[in-house]
Amino acid sequence: MQAESALPGIQQLHSSPLIGELVYLLKLSAFLQVKTIVETTSRERFEEFSRAVESINTHLGSLRNRLTLRKDEPNVNPCIKAAEASIDRLSSILRLCKTILSITSGVHNTTIDLSGVEASSLLCQGKLLREFAQTFNTLREKYPFWEVTREDVSYDDQLRDYIPSLQKVLETLDPTQLFRKVWSDPQVRNFVQQKFGEDALSYLQALAERPINEVFHDEKPLLCLFMHSVFKIDKTPVDKYAAIAIDEVQNLPYSLLLCIRRMAPQGCDIILMADPDQRTSLLGSDTAQVARLFGTTEYRLTRVYRSNPHILNAARALLNT
Repeated sequence: MQAESALPGIQQLHSSPLIGELVYLLKLSAFLQVKTIVETTSRERFEEFSRAVESINTHLGSLRNRLTLRKDEPNVNPCIKAAEASIDRLSSILRLCKTILSITSGVHNTTIDLSGVEASSLLCQGKLLREFAQTFNTLREKYPFWEVTREDVSYDDQLRDYIPSLQKVLETLDPTQLFRKVWSDPQVRNFVQQKFGEDALSYLQALAERPINEVFHDEKPLLCLFMHSVFKIDKTPVDKYAAIAIDEVQNLPYSLLLCIRRMAPQGCDIILMADPDQRTSLLGSDTAQVARLFGTTEYRLTRVYRSNPHILNAARALLNT
């Protein structure tokens, strides 16, 4: 694979602004996969599931509020906390349902919340409401005369019929599997072949099939860009920084710089340092394109302190030949 990485098409892919267009096509393909599976399992069924979750969440919220009135009684607080945790997870499932239904309606300027995917997975495993059910049953045994403890909380039974359809959707939403599937999209294939060549397409298909731990360092930006475009990621590696300084920009692939640009928090100051005449990497970026990407204000450093005029003149003569 290292030999493949030296192919001109691969170099162009990683160092070209076209990587942004490719990522957008990958996102459209991923959303098409989601739309297809939802329509196959029945959009109406998915809407019913969403309404059922909303109804349970409303009922659970009402129970939580009524239990709060008795929070000083023994064993009540653990049940309240379990109810709140379940409400948070059910709310994330509702957000996921809303996003998926919008995708099936043709909305593309959205992202899929992974917390909703995780909560839905717990629901399918019968774990999402388990803690609440256990703590509530403890209350029911201790306080059978309370009106609130006589409420029906057989939530799992109410959702059981929707689990098979939900599992099929979750299989499609697996990030790794989704990244693998999008390369079979004819629109994606044609774009890669036309812009980067057949070798680049073969390389990308091979990349998609490899385990995540076998992805090379210089390949990760493409994978990260895909994940960031399709999924809502609350925290990124650069979230905590108020300022980011990047040196030797001319030697960094455009895909990596685009990844940093998209993941940087709002208001983050990004300082780029580059010298086009010192580019030594085949995957390096065009500094003019990078300047447009970041919308930079340019400052030129024209005085050199580490070389004498004779060396500089010789270097300029060599660069100009």
